[in-house]
Formats: sequence, C-alpha cells, structure tokens
Amino acid sequence: LLGNLTPAVRKKMAGTRAEYLEAQVSDLLRGAFPSARLQAGVKWAVGVDRYETDVLLILDRTVLIVEAKSGALSVQGLRGAPERVKRHVQELLVEPAIQSDRLAQVIDAAKRGDEASQQVVASLGIDAGVIDQVIRLSVTLEDFSILASCEAELKEAGWVPADLELAPTVNLADLGCILEILEEPA
Repeated sequence: LLGNLTPAVRKKMAGTRAEYLEAQVSDLLRGAFPSARLQAGVKWAVGVDRYETDVLLILDRTVLIVEAKSGALSVQGLRGAPERVKRHVQELLVEPAIQSDRLAQVIDAAKRGDEASQQVVASLGIDAGVIDQVIRLSVTLEDFSILASCEAELKEAGWVPADLELAPTVNLADLGCILEILEEPA
C-alpha cells in the first residue's frame, strides 16, 4: 500500500507521524510528571553546530532526554535486505542515541566546570550543579526494542559505533504502559 504513494504524500505522512509521536510523548510525560518542567522541540547550539532535542524533562535533580523517531521499516527491510536494515538501525537507533548522548555529554561537561557547556545548559534552563542523573530514552511508533536489545551484535557487525551506548528504546504504547504503572501523579 505505501509503495503506491506519491513522494509528496509520503513526505506529508512522515511529517504527520513525527508530529503525532512528539505530541503524544510530551502529553504522556506531562501527565505522569505534572510538577516537572517539560520542553518540546528544544533547540540548542555548541559553537556553530545547531541541535534539537525532541523532549527535555527536568524533574528535581534529574534530566530526561527523549528522542522520538517515527520512522517505519520498509518492505525491503522487513524482507531482510541487509543494507536497508542497516539504514533503519542507523536512522531509528543510532542517530537518536547520538543526539541524546551529545546533550548528556554537554550536561556532564557543565557539571565538571566547562564554561562553554555551562552556557549551553543554562540556556536550556538547567542548573548543571544540581543535576544528579541524566536519563536518555528513545521512543518510536513501532516496536524496535528487540533490535535495540542486540547492541553487542550490532556493534560487532559494525552497524553501531563501538563507543556509543544506545539509549533504551521503547515504543509509544509501551511508554504509556510504563508511565501508567507509576503512582498517579509521579
């Protein structure tokens, strides 16, 4: 069915999926953590490099960095085409992990006194001196948790950089279940 769509319709559909996922993640987290400060679509920079974090939640001494990826497996990937599966791993697991790790490293550098990092973190409304932990999370529309749990094998295959720790990956429905388990409100 999707193979018959025009490129314009595919692009519109991809944008709608992305907007939907980011809005749903924000709504779920806002409902579970009403006293937290939540920011969506956070733009920040290090030097001339510009970045965006999909959802940033600050609760007491904890920062939660969430990257939302709404991509789907292609027909070729579902059939096991190695290059297509590798591309999906890059787009849906590696890229969001790199994005969240980048901000986690800036927060860590700010905590250690790096002035440039402190300026970045302060621009996000974070006092790095009081942050005890940074939690990274990737949320998808489809279930990639089995694939994400094969981190060692993906690194061995050269599909994930050896020095990158993948962020835990859950789909939107599972995130809703996890947050529902928490006492209301958390």
